[in-house]
Amino acid sequence: MAADISWEQLQLLAKAGRKGWCVVKDGNKIRLRCQPPQVSGVRPKPQNAFLPFRVDEPQFYLAAAELVGQAYELMQGGEHTLKGAVNELLSKGIRESNEHGAADWQAITAAYKQHLQTRRNRIPDSTYDCNYKPFFDVALDVLKGRKAPQTGHDLINAVLHAKRTSSKPGKLYGTALVPWAERPSSRYACCLALKNLLEFAFDKHGVPRCWRVGQSDYVDLLGPRERPRLKASLTDQEIYNLHKAIQPRNHRWANVIRLLAAYGLREWEINYLEARINHEDDYQMFCTKGKVSSNRGRKQQNPERWLIALPLSVAGETIDWSMLSEWRAGKVELPPTVNGKAFGAWLRRQPEWQALKTKYEAQRQYLKPYAFRDSFSVRCTRIGVKDGHASELMGHSPEVHRRSYRTSREEDVLDAVRRAVSLNA
Repeated sequence: MAADISWEQLQLLAKAGRKGWCVVKDGNKIRLRCQPPQVSGVRPKPQNAFLPFRVDEPQFYLAAAELVGQAYELMQGGEHTLKGAVNELLSKGIRESNEHGAADWQAITAAYKQHLQTRRNRIPDSTYDCNYKPFFDVALDVLKGRKAPQTGHDLINAVLHAKRTSSKPGKLYGTALVPWAERPSSRYACCLALKNLLEFAFDKHGVPRCWRVGQSDYVDLLGPRERPRLKASLTDQEIYNLHKAIQPRNHRWANVIRLLAAYGLREWEINYLEARINHEDDYQMFCTKGKVSSNRGRKQQNPERWLIALPLSVAGETIDWSMLSEWRAGKVELPPTVNGKAFGAWLRRQPEWQALKTKYEAQRQYLKPYAFRDSFSVRCTRIGVKDGHASELMGHSPEVHRRSYRTSREEDVLDAVRRAVSLNA
């Protein structure tokens, strides 16, 4: 096996004998760049194409250098753009490997990643790394084994039951992980990602039909449906007690809790808050950026929105956390980084949060840091805010609101029924 080369060696190989050619780091992607020569004194714009390899994968640097050389030769005919040359070489290489025997699954996976990021949902690296890469990496390892699967069904089944260990730094590094087959949500994600990869391989790169997964096999691989656990929402008293306990230890994260609870925000939206003059000529909190989502390759951004704080009700007392005056005065101190990952990592270490999580697990409910938004949704219903208005406050559609968010707790339902009975008695 050829030895790995360094990034500097890849750069030298990419431009050797090719004037105007180079490879550069673009985040964790490898971008190939070429500057075509002048024509009649006019210098054309440089061309760029991403290679299907990552900066943190030096084992593929030699393959990247070979692809650069092939793209250069193909472009000498003057009939290809740089991006077109790279795409054609990827497809050609996959087709030829299939014609001569076993499929080149490494190349097919790289081509599918490029498809996801450029032609389908245009997903970012973070989404690929979370929802696809873990399953594909295990699948590629399985396919290299002595008893490699020969059908799509067997491949997915092997990946679902593959032995895995934690790769995250820390004291749990190297410890055994539960197979994806035993985790319903991960099992579904694994089956879906691999089924789509195999469909792509069959449709675009001519792998044999045995790699396709029929509907009956797919249902079998998904396994029996389990009723999802109910998402937990916090009571106003629990939110108040949590903030009260944390405030003396870390007032910056305590301020984050106040903002999330009062306005029903997503964690990252705290970075886009400002006080604006509203239609009543008064100051009101405003979120300047909406959530960005992708639907069939089209990215959509929810509109920016006005915010209204909903006070907590604690032991018959109203706790107003609107924070508008503090925000205008610049007195709301926040942590250096505020997003879901940072907030979740910090919150899960707090003993008060761990106690709440244990409490709700005993009730077969799962508690996540995102529960502050569900708690806001429940508070909206309790005080009589309609779903359509609540969804505007929270920055999503009424359909998403009813499908994805808690709108009541058991005690709220019981109180509402009792009030209805007393009114009609």
